[in-house]
Amino acid sequence: DCFAEVMIYAEPARYACYAEALKSSEVLMIPIRAYRDMLARNPEYAQAALNHYAQRAVTRFHELEIMTVQNARDRLIRYLIDLLPNGEEQGGEVELPLPKCLVASRLAMQPETFSRILADLKASGLVRVNRSRLFISDPQRLTEISQ
Repeated sequence: DCFAEVMIYAEPARYACYAEALKSSEVLMIPIRAYRDMLARNPEYAQAALNHYAQRAVTRFHELEIMTVQNARDRLIRYLIDLLPNGEEQGGEVELPLPKCLVASRLAMQPETFSRILADLKASGLVRVNRSRLFISDPQRLTEISQ
């Protein structure tokens, strides 16, 4: 995954971000001059890059909206629905992409709050939990309770 790649368009292109790998990773560093030259020589790639940046911006805006408008339970429900391959269309099994404590942090809640909400959803029969795997049988019903 890439991050802060839009900084290559800034003048000066200062990098004010920090990242930490959560698992064994391979890191690729592309010199800014080489990347800018590639964009200038390849308009198709430049357009694809802009499309990618725009999609990521929309996703980040959506995440920010969720974090500022919704309560903890609704944030977790939205996060789980977003993990489903077909969204609200049909249920299925999802795997949390990060440890529960990191998902909680990403959703701006304490791990205890995350666990309590997940336990409530489980007790309501809305999700089944097996470690990092969750089965959501009725995503529409799950969505309805968060509205």
